[in-house]
Amino acid sequence: MKHLIIHGDWVIKDAFYHNLGIKNKLQTDGATWFGGTIGFIEQVGEAIEKTKAERVVVFWDGILFGKNKYDTHPIIKRKRMNKWNLNMDIISNSVDEEDKKNAHSKELFYQKLLLKQILDDVFVRSVEFDDMEAHDMMTFYKEQAIKDGDEVFIYGKPANFQNFISDDVYLYVKNNGVVKKENFQELFHYDQRNSFLMFCILGDDQRDISGIEGIGHKKLLKFFPMFQSDKFSYGDLMKYCSEKNITHPLKIYDEILNSYERILENFRVLNENFIYLTSEAKSEIIKNLYSPLYIKERSIETIKSFLYERIYYDKRQKVDSAIIPYYYLMTKEIEYSNLLDKISI
Repeated sequence: MKHLIIHGDWVIKDAFYHNLGIKNKLQTDGATWFGGTIGFIEQVGEAIEKTKAERVVVFWDGILFGKNKYDTHPIIKRKRMNKWNLNMDIISNSVDEEDKKNAHSKELFYQKLLLKQILDDVFVRSVEFDDMEAHDMMTFYKEQAIKDGDEVFIYGKPANFQNFISDDVYLYVKNNGVVKKENFQELFHYDQRNSFLMFCILGDDQRDISGIEGIGHKKLLKFFPMFQSDKFSYGDLMKYCSEKNITHPLKIYDEILNSYERILENFRVLNENFIYLTSEAKSEIIKNLYSPLYIKERSIETIKSFLYERIYYDKRQKVDSAIIPYYYLMTKEIEYSNLLDKISI
């Protein structure tokens, strides 16, 4: 079986900011905007088409995602607390909307709630627990699926999942399609076997994992071209930096040699993908992996009616720079009925 597992938060956020600023002339006071919601449906529909997935599951970060996990990682926890607090402020309606970033976060939060309701209405599987990270649950699902000899396509921030690629696990990258071991280097310009070490060095902003300051993807490949074509271990990296620091001393070699603790901490975090999942979360994931899903009759008209009611009955104040009203959806030349048939798996 072919599984498509989706990091819902990343895809809706990507759609939200991709469409940000798109306006429609038929703007109406009190309207709710759907850029992230509709963009998500478009992007996932395209992913299903290209992967030919037979089962689709969307995973969401919980309100306090990673809370238990990061008790043992205080630096990450301090960063993550800002996001937890913002989520709680949005829920309690006490967020400062004068801050544009906060206003966008609030709008995105409500679009996420709307999208989850739509996915439920069209019978798409979703998994979410308050203190769990989507990434960890996706890792557990992936491990269970490949034990059965199934294939897994992952749709999320590409950098977060590059080290997952194997004979049975692939990435889906928007605008590039399916990425396997065979075409990985062509797209990302380095040997996929080095992805885990590169992740430990570069960190990940989305997951609040700090990399070595001042070192980005391009800079790393510029000074360490061997990453592009050969497997390179941490020991190889230290030896190379030590030798280069003698013959051609540069700041980057010093930074890596002096960042043992940072790299080790990132290694620990990245290896704790699902050890903090509760038994309840694991049971829910396994249920979504194996249980049949009985699809009831649904149509695009049902979804249109649902959005139409939101326009006229949800009088929540819209964000000034929010995106794509229902009218824009109605005028787009897209077969949404076909798309929803594909997403309902």
